[in-house]
Amino acid sequence: GVPRMGPPNKIMATPTEVVLLYNQKNTWRLVPLNRPHDPINSRDQSYLGDSVGKWEGDTLVVDVTGFNDEQWWLDSSGYPHSEKLHLSERYRRLNANTMRFTVTIEDPVMYTAPWSTSYIYRVNPGTEIMEYWCTENEKDRIHMVGK
Repeated sequence: GVPRMGPPNKIMATPTEVVLLYNQKNTWRLVPLNRPHDPINSRDQSYLGDSVGKWEGDTLVVDVTGFNDEQWWLDSSGYPHSEKLHLSERYRRLNANTMRFTVTIEDPVMYTAPWSTSYIYRVNPGTEIMEYWCTENEKDRIHMVGK
């Protein structure tokens, strides 16, 4: 789930949407720009929620709602969440090689007030995204090559 997945390995933007690609389990997020959230009912809730985005200057702001209440953590420390979780993510390039990711977490069921955390990540242009594969009974690792 978000934000535990960490930063995307690649971000691709068009005038109408942003695509966030992750190495973890071949995961991606489509973030439509400049529109409201779709109406969410319980069958539409998911681990990644419903993301919509907008640009504030050179910062991509992603608003995420519609999470399920399945057993996943916000981070590796085990911070919980409920289906009331609301995230505000901010992605900003600080320079050619560095990105700041800030997330504000709001969940009135689990926390008494919103809280934020921020990370600085190194950008590695040209990095190849590898296919996710499980090592249980893995027979083809010799063919998994990358840059």
